[in-house]
Amino acid sequence: MSFETMPDAIATRYRTPDEAFAGLPDFPYEPHYLEWDGLRTHYVDEGPKDAPVALLLHGEQRLQIHQTIPLAAETLVSNQTKGVYDKGKGKGALLVNETNVKLKDGSPLFTLGSTLFFRGDGGCGGTAE
Repeated sequence: MSFETMPDAIATRYRTPDEAFAGLPDFPYEPHYLEWDGLRTHYVDEGPKDAPVALLLHGEQRLQIHQTIPLAAETLVSNQTKGVYDKGKGKGALLVNETNVKLKDGSPLFTLGSTLFFRGDGGCGGTAE
């Protein structure tokens, strides 16, 4: 089934109603939505209207599972920026992150990796590769 043929009942079945966000102490923003091809996504429209625009694209996502993931466990989580790659002024920059999750005994459970692309940023003098 494509998004074009998705029945409205399915498209709205998993939608969280706006009332669920009312009164959240750390999220005082009005709901704004962009609808495209029958789907809806929320965005935050706050801050100075003349502020510079930052364009962030989610790039690569990685998951490496080191052992069976238990239903419940105490874990140790560490996050590290593995690299910042400057593609040049106005061309963009890449940010590579890695998150390691270990069990309490120190044995590796899984590793998450992500690459973020900041379009239009760059020129900070870092390496391009």
